[in-house]
Amino acid sequence: MDDTLARPAAPPIAAALFLDPACLHDAVADLRDAGFDDISIAFSLEAKREPQKDAKAQHARKEALTGEKHTFHWRARHGIEEDAHRSGSEILAGQGRDGKASGSPTKEVDLEETLRDMGVPQSRIDLISREIGIGGSLLLIDAGERSEEAQAILEQNCGINRTDTATERAPAGA
Repeated sequence: MDDTLARPAAPPIAAALFLDPACLHDAVADLRDAGFDDISIAFSLEAKREPQKDAKAQHARKEALTGEKHTFHWRARHGIEEDAHRSGSEILAGQGRDGKASGSPTKEVDLEETLRDMGVPQSRIDLISREIGIGGSLLLIDAGERSEEAQAILEQNCGINRTDTATERAPAGA
């Protein structure tokens, strides 16, 4: 008889809250380097309703969607990794690898619609929206069997884990 307890299946979605667009771009670039392609971004309900009235929300949304700025920590880590893969003559000549993954999310999704379609109750959607706030964003990755790997990449880049909150289903009969 097997006495080990079966672990619940990991959700196929990994989600993290980002308050800094540079950290978001770090995570997206690392996720793409790891082979994750289905990466979406969502903004709070408040930012969606009134983007033209709030300059901070408008700027944060633009930075998250189009910016390519990375943090010093990410640039240093990737510089060291890149140098480890180059020969001495390439380093002296200042040559690097080509084809680095982009750090901009390719797809913006509607937070409320996406989470509702996943069966998340409205109270949880409202909670996540308040946590995102006017200047933050929620990164959603369709990770399949690799959700733990995706979550580790998100957390390594200062993402606040919201997978459990974003994948919670309404109780049966609710």
